Amino acid sequence: MKSRISKTCFMALGAFLFVNSAFGTPLTSAGQANIAGTVNVTSTSISFFGPPTGTTPNTFGVNQPDTGPFVGLTGGTINNLIGNVSSLVDFVIFNVPGPPTPIHFDLTSFVAGIGTPAGCVNTVGSVCTPPGSPFTLIQRAASQVEIDLSVVGNFYTGTSATGFSPGTGLFTTQNLVPGTITGILNQVATPQGITNSYSATFSAPIPEPATFVILGSGLMLLGFVRRKARS
Repeated sequence: MKSRISKTCFMALGAFLFVNSAFGTPLTSAGQANIAGTVNVTSTSISFFGPPTGTTPNTFGVNQPDTGPFVGLTGGTINNLIGNVSSLVDFVIFNVPGPPTPIHFDLTSFVAGIGTPAGCVNTVGSVCTPPGSPFTLIQRAASQVEIDLSVVGNFYTGTSATGFSPGTGLFTTQNLVPGTITGILNQVATPQGITNSYSATFSAPIPEPATFVILGSGLMLLGFVRRKARS
């Protein structure tokens, strides 16, 4: 029963895969953005809400410190992931002071969770990734579960087709109610899902010039994980 619930809860979320064929202007320096908000997760959706009340749809706030091109962030918008989404997902971050310069993060894929289905139990130290899921659930204490979701994508500014900077993002929540792995899986399976606050860190390394040429949709992940040497 538990394995069936786990599969039902997360199978649809594990199927998300986004490929972006539109390129823009890459970031001019490496940096890190730290954002925060509220997220609701069901078996078929991830929906975002902004602070301070967690009710404003598709917005996020900013944690400090932010570095590089993200210094001075005041917030931005983030799209929901619903069903078997096949369209571009766009995280828009506004860079201030001065005229707002949107920094777009186009999601290309999720990183596989590091747990196992056998770890989907409530023993402290258990690391759970349900079948077909990109989520990692860690039972940190008797009534505390950490939930992690890692993403890969591209940063750019503007709309011209001149390049992008590959980067990563890590979403993290600390769940105290219900506070157990099986309790969370059961709640995600309900129509209302589970709602919790999150923090996320996005990192934007600056690729070598040759990377802009070799990184197509088929090579994007390889180029991110292990940059190819110049010939």
